[in-house]
Amino acid sequence: MERIVFIERNTIQANFRRPAFEHDWVEYPESSGAQVSERIRDATVIISNKLSLGEPQLAAAPDVKLIAIAATG
Repeated sequence: MERIVFIERNTIQANFRRPAFEHDWVEYPESSGAQVSERIRDATVIISNKLSLGEPQLAAAPDVKLIAIAATG
C-alpha cells in the first residue's frame, strides 16, 4: 500500500483531492528540518512545499517513488 506523507500541510490552504487508489495519508501541520527524515521514513510519496529534501533526508526513505511539490508561482 502506498503511504503518502504531507510534511508541511499548513503551508498550503488549498483542498487536495485524495488519490483513488488504496493508500495511507499522513499529514503534519509543520515539520522542522530535524523531523523530516523520521517523518518520511516509510513514505512512498512525499508532498512538500518549502522544506529542503536533500540526500541525507532521502537516504532515510528508500521506498520513495514520487516527490510532489505543493506550490504555486
